[in-house]
Amino acid sequence: MSDDPPDMTSSGRSKSSWERFHNIVKEKAFIVFLCFVGLVAVSYGMTMDNDVIFIIGIIFVIAGYLIIRTRIKKSIREKERERGG
Repeated sequence: MSDDPPDMTSSGRSKSSWERFHNIVKEKAFIVFLCFVGLVAVSYGMTMDNDVIFIIGIIFVIAGYLIIRTRIKKSIREKERERGG
């Protein structure tokens, strides 16, 4: 590793923190999109009496839920580790 300072963006953040922020936003956007598609599919499947679309929608919503649940568990573990518990 070099001792050179990190490249700075126009906002003054280091490039690595900007990349982390960008990755977090992309990940959250993916989760929102996944849950939204699932919600629309479930709604469509219920109103049009289409069982296949309904089941696909439920799968999308469950996948979004599991991703969110995993992230929450990970953050709780990290906070407990920081506190020394």
